[in-house]
Amino acid sequence: MKHRLCWVILFLAGQLLAVDAPVKETTNSPATKTNVSASIPAKPSDPLKNFQVKKGFRLEVVASEPQVSNPLAMTFDENGRLFVIEMRERSESGGNRKGLLRILEDNDGDGIFDTSGIYADNLEKPTALICYAGGVFVGTAGEVLYLKDTKGDGAADVRRIIYSGFNDATNRAAGSVSFNGFAWGLDNRIHCTTAGRGGDIVSGNLPKPQSIVLSDGNFSFDPRTFELAVETGSSQSGLCFDNRGRQFVSTGNDSVQMVMYEARYGIRNQFQDMPAALLPIYESKSPLSAGANVLGAPPVNGISKTSSATIYRGSIYGAEYLENIFTAEPAGGLVGREKLRANGLELIPMDNQGFDLVACKDGSFQPRQVINAPDGTLYVADISRETVLTAGNIKTNANAKLTEGHGRIFRILPLSFKQPTLPPLGKAKTAELVKALMYANGWHRDTAARLLYERQDKAAITPLIQLLYDAKTPPLSRMHALHVLDGMHLLVEPHILKSLDDLDDRVREHAVLLSERFLANGGAVTEVLWAQLAKRAADPSPQVRYQLAFTLGQVRHAGRAQVLADLLRCDSGNVWMQAAVMSSLNEGGAEMFGLLVADPGFRNSVSGQDFLRQLLLVIGTKNQPEEVATVLPLLRDIPEAQLSFSLIRVLGDGLQCAKSSLALADGRRILKPVYTRATRLMSDITAAETLRVEAILLLGSTSFAEVGNSLLELIIFSESQAIQSAAITTLGRFADPQIASSLVQRWALLKPRARADALVIMLARPERTQVLLSAIEKRTLPPVEFFSTQVQFLLAHRDQNIQQQAASFFGTDNPASRQQFVAQYTPATQMAGMSAHGRTLFFDRCASCHKLGPDGNSMGLSLAGTAARGKEKLLIQIIDPNLEVSANGKELVVQTKDGETLTGFVAHQNSRSIKLCQSNGMERIVSRSNIQSIQTLNISAMPEGLEAGLNQQDMADLLEYLKAGAAK
Repeated sequence: MKHRLCWVILFLAGQLLAVDAPVKETTNSPATKTNVSASIPAKPSDPLKNFQVKKGFRLEVVASEPQVSNPLAMTFDENGRLFVIEMRERSESGGNRKGLLRILEDNDGDGIFDTSGIYADNLEKPTALICYAGGVFVGTAGEVLYLKDTKGDGAADVRRIIYSGFNDATNRAAGSVSFNGFAWGLDNRIHCTTAGRGGDIVSGNLPKPQSIVLSDGNFSFDPRTFELAVETGSSQSGLCFDNRGRQFVSTGNDSVQMVMYEARYGIRNQFQDMPAALLPIYESKSPLSAGANVLGAPPVNGISKTSSATIYRGSIYGAEYLENIFTAEPAGGLVGREKLRANGLELIPMDNQGFDLVACKDGSFQPRQVINAPDGTLYVADISRETVLTAGNIKTNANAKLTEGHGRIFRILPLSFKQPTLPPLGKAKTAELVKALMYANGWHRDTAARLLYERQDKAAITPLIQLLYDAKTPPLSRMHALHVLDGMHLLVEPHILKSLDDLDDRVREHAVLLSERFLANGGAVTEVLWAQLAKRAADPSPQVRYQLAFTLGQVRHAGRAQVLADLLRCDSGNVWMQAAVMSSLNEGGAEMFGLLVADPGFRNSVSGQDFLRQLLLVIGTKNQPEEVATVLPLLRDIPEAQLSFSLIRVLGDGLQCAKSSLALADGRRILKPVYTRATRLMSDITAAETLRVEAILLLGSTSFAEVGNSLLELIIFSESQAIQSAAITTLGRFADPQIASSLVQRWALLKPRARADALVIMLARPERTQVLLSAIEKRTLPPVEFFSTQVQFLLAHRDQNIQQQAASFFGTDNPASRQQFVAQYTPATQMAGMSAHGRTLFFDRCASCHKLGPDGNSMGLSLAGTAARGKEKLLIQIIDPNLEVSANGKELVVQTKDGETLTGFVAHQNSRSIKLCQSNGMERIVSRSNIQSIQTLNISAMPEGLEAGLNQQDMADLLEYLKAGAAK
């Protein structure tokens, strides 16, 4: 995980090792220890008899009843003790939601726990924990506690509230889980999940209590100073890090999502629309049919909700398993495994068939967490609920009590496993902890780094520097050394300079990140450090270049824009690199535009033009006169007229968001020659169609008086659909009352797609809608084909007259009809499909509002996650989109202050504007200052009836393409 530097926080004043400071103590119930060895029966009644384990591995019970009951979460401390949260009762069944924290110990070193004691009880729904400074942080319902045993009797006598305020009152009353994962990061911070429920977080038991506000994000804190930071994204089922320090979070359906950038980078340029920070890379597997739950079997209907995911960082499974993802999937009774491979900056699955590690057929296996262990294996917490077996699914019985006698903890072992002698890190001296950073097992490296941070022993500096400078040191150890030195305030610029030239790209990446420590106030940088950073623009590693693009946003140097431009030229087609560069252009956008637009190769590439549009939208939205004045002559002088028209229009969109316009910004009429050229080209039938379309769209920034009649003259049968649509879209930008009647008169001349566009602009203003409905009612206009979303919009229109007219036209819908269509097309899910033809159908029916890999609308809703869920699920979503509507896929009605009513879904939004994708696929950027109201309709923005005209083979082809595209 990349180091957090400029925290978006209100931080807390604390003292070193504050967790050991004198506090008011409370005493729990006395520790209860049971010296009961967990045994592994070898008889037919063996509880493992229904398990299947991947070839080359075996499953071993290391703790069971009465040592542990219904384990929910667990963590090892530096002495090999296992802390386990137990869920005692189900809140859904009327339980009191109380849980306890148990501590298990292996006294003879055989890997089987011998003693069990209650470390703390009477905890309000505990769900997450992590060890620190001889104690443990625990996430409960609405609070983070710190528990510690200072008397050595095995029970925590210190119980302190560190933070409170998580979840709102409604969520707490309903028993909602706040926490589902704590993890130690390379940045010497504890990273925590909140299940997206946020809260007003207040510190407790500190001299100067502080607070932060969480919306739906995760957070992190410094366990020494208790400084808080908002983190990227939210997670329902835990988080973890890989060896490189990249963070991964989980939700029920999206088992693993990769965090692509830090929150502080994402909010740095407030005018930018950053792509979603969480990249879904692996979905939960479908549960297998009861009685046929075998490894590698094909999935059936339904999704197994993931309870946790972890990256294997141990040393004994072999290179084939290193940094694979392992998931606990209780509904499917699985511990799943997935290999990943690099795809530029992203990680993608290599294959999702046949990689499960453990499966159980009888439904008794309810794995809740998988963790890396000191012995290099994976440990699995199995809560063992009673289950209900259904055809094709395994569900937890919400009304059942927890199954007695089956709570257990497993470890997954290679067949050749021999119990190692584990180093007692808790008793290790400082120099020995530094050596532990060289261990192959990631658990040891993390634990040693944590202990060094806790101790803050300056004697570590010499061995750390030796480790950093020794070429024989493993690269991951050198990377850890950098962060440990930083956490101990011992990192100096020469360490960074040395590491920027390291042979391993992971070390170079983190050296770039940590170089931010050595920027003076205002971002000034020494010339020697700047020279080293600038060299990294040509680094062979995309990860190093990506981090550099973010880091340069903190730097103030005359050469910054040139280096950012070099990074873009190297990775111009990468959406993440574009986002990183844009994040760093909170200042200097006009200079950057000048460098890039002067490069013919860049400005004439698809990716280059996409970035230039993003940049101009930001420049326009910021509306700084000197920046706008700089880019206007550059836009005028672009030799490619079509590109010039397009970019000027984008600048105008941005200016509108800032309550300005091109006319106001261009008081000197610098762009007049461009408008003159566009006016001439719009009617030139000898010009290229694409050039004419851009010319027509640009003229939307003029007025109806200037170009209205010329636009209406383009709505003739001889003009192409694209020209008609462009003319209609541009007319829609004007409010002249003549537009509606003129379109009705020309309706018979419109091509099919142009009619859809005409409907959008006719429904945008009530006076136009009245003209349209009256024409249909009087039969001066033939019946019009409305999308189902448009019908619903009319039936709920704020104008009562329009609502009544619509009701007389459309009546009510028959919900059963959609189910009938699903049944009609269900055979297509079992038919062989042709992906190439399916792609054609996708572009015809879906691409205007959706994206799938490189195909479709780049600003549309992604189908990657949905398409990975199975053809049956896809079919239902295509034919009956209103059966299950996601929050970001609902139809919105946006009422503007200048009288327009726009419908569609939000493709992107920021604090200043929203980008609305309308039913015809056209995008409208609307300034928040121009929004009077936003209403969310309880329907999908995806209209019903998209299957019309398709036969079963067509549907099979479309489904095949969607599945193939999701797998890329």
